[in-house]
This record gives sequence, structure tokens and C-alpha cells, in this order.
Amino acid sequence: MATANYIIDTASGALVACGFCEMVAGSGQSVVSIEDGEIYSPVDGWKYDAPDFVFDLEGYKIKKCSVFDEKNIELRAAGALYATHRFPFTSASGDEVKANWIGAYGAKDVLSYPYKVKTDVRGVRYNVTDAADFDALYNALFFYAQWIVSSSGDLEEQVHACTTKAEVDAIVDTRTPDTPYI
Repeated sequence: MATANYIIDTASGALVACGFCEMVAGSGQSVVSIEDGEIYSPVDGWKYDAPDFVFDLEGYKIKKCSVFDEKNIELRAAGALYATHRFPFTSASGDEVKANWIGAYGAKDVLSYPYKVKTDVRGVRYNVTDAADFDALYNALFFYAQWIVSSSGDLEEQVHACTTKAEVDAIVDTRTPDTPYI
């Protein structure tokens, strides 16, 4: 489970920001983290159960949207499905993966085929047969990535339209790597 970090206004207790990266609090703010159902302060070490921590409505919305961000990471890691193989979007650098795909796509008409592409199974590569097959694979990857972003945005819009915490709680992210996205 990823650790979610939150910046809290120390005077009001209002949520200022949250994310899954290291965060730096400004003047009058504190950083707290949620991991395995407990909230703790990395600075002074206090802990208590996350359900006891109360956010105002706007903070509650931000917290809910951070769950969608975590699901986006899971969906990218699972990868797009094409020709019975999954092609994940994870590596040391997501930008590097994107650049490699764009570069290969630009050269698809001059590549030597079969062109081998790494799948989600260690040691298993997919053999792209020709430029048309490369087009179809590239489009599957592109539409999957676009679906992750747009479906997450749709959920966030629903959350931000809510007027109560109960309405926020009623929004459920049902996306899975097998959800049809084309």
C-alpha cells in the first residue's frame, strides 16, 4: 500500500494538499501521512487511527481524489491488454517509456519485423509482426493511457460536485485493468 501524505493547516485542521510523494509544509502547516490505516506525523511520531481524523468537506474531497490517483498507478502498472498480453506503463521513468514508444512508432515503417516488445511477464515478449500490428498495439496503449486519465477526471468531477461527505463516500472507483476503454 502506498503512503498518502497530507499537508494540514495546524490552526484550523483543514487539509491543504495531498499526494503520494514527499511533501514540504509551509509556515503554520504540518505534514501527516496515512499508511496501513494509521495517520502519523513523520516529524514528531504521533499516531492514531485514520478514521478518527476529521477533514472539512473540501479536504475530504481532496482525500477521496487521492484514492483515484493511487488507482491510476495500479492501472498503469497492470498495463494495456493487446493480443492476450499486458503492456505495463511502469519503469524507472515514465517519460522514458513514452519517448521510446513515440520513437519506435515514428520508425514503424522501417523497423525490422518481428519487432519484440516487453510484456508484463518476465522473459515473455510480444512479436510485433508488421507496421499494421504496431499501429494496433500503439493505439491500444494510447487509448488505455487516455482512458486512465479521463476516467479519473470524471470521478474527480463527481467528487467536487458533492455537497456532503456521504455523497463523496457514495462515489466508488470501479475501474479495473479489464474495464473496456475503447
